[in-house]
Amino acid sequence: MKKITASEGKYFTQKNIENEGARTYAITLYLADNDSEDNWREATQEEYYEWQKKQEQDFEQQSLPDGSEIKTE
Repeated sequence: MKKITASEGKYFTQKNIENEGARTYAITLYLADNDSEDNWREATQEEYYEWQKKQEQDFEQQSLPDGSEIKTE
């Protein structure tokens, strides 16, 4: 296992991912033996906040099978 920590003010996120909803952001990662630093890249706080905002907007726009809105409160 290997521990890596992002530069100050940055986050690690996956380099390649097909589903943005499954993206992960972390300051510290503990890489398993079958993982590599090459699978991760540093992202700015702004990138993380923009991604988070989009995820929240996408969630709020979802509808239930009966057509009603998902309650977020």
